[in-house]
Amino acid sequence: PVAARWQSLLASAMLTVIEAAEQRDGDQRDPAVMLLAIAVFAQSAPPEVAAHPHVQSRSVDVFAKAFAHGTVEVQRKCIVALISIFQCSHASVSVPFIHALGGSIVDRLQAAVSSRPSTDEESNALVDCMRAVEVLLAAAEDTHRTSMMGLLVPLLIDLLVDNPSTSALKILHNFALERVKAIGPKFPAAFKAVIAANPALKQRLESALRGSATSRAAATNKTMAAAAQPAQPTIKLKMNFGKF
Repeated sequence: PVAARWQSLLASAMLTVIEAAEQRDGDQRDPAVMLLAIAVFAQSAPPEVAAHPHVQSRSVDVFAKAFAHGTVEVQRKCIVALISIFQCSHASVSVPFIHALGGSIVDRLQAAVSSRPSTDEESNALVDCMRAVEVLLAAAEDTHRTSMMGLLVPLLIDLLVDNPSTSALKILHNFALERVKAIGPKFPAAFKAVIAANPALKQRLESALRGSATSRAAATNKTMAAAAQPAQPTIKLKMNFGKF
């Protein structure tokens, strides 16, 4: 049948990409491109192809090795590709990736929050991890969402600082505050349960929200003060007419 031949062709093409990603012979293939290509196949190929045990196990292994041993740039591309797979509508495709790599992403996130990134690149990699965990939160069943929220929200709030001293910390602070403000209304019951169980988290979040409101008000006042200043002449005479 045509459908069977088409699936066989797709499987062959996907395995070719996987084999290229598995090679360690010093070639010039960009590992990030290989990861994105596998992700495209995983999302667009029929589940009979993408979720085939032989294809899927090798795909997961490629992502696991890239996330564990790749450069920061490759790890970021790996997370971006994984996020798209996690959101695949076919559970037979997405769930094995979630089970295999979700824990590693959470472990990396927890370790990075504890150590505090020192560069913008490291902070952006941590942001990608948080985005991935947020996708897992949205995909979780209601019975598991509170426990997932209890994992993510404390990590986000832990990144809130009154006066970020570096660009890397400011990136994390701004992202964490933005996501906490978005997650709360999206999953109100689970969010309230987590906050209610930990008064210290609530106090720290309220402090960050007050600081954010104060900063916005100061920025608004500064803008309004600048607008109220009389406009300077656009043309200034250079000749002194005082003794004319």
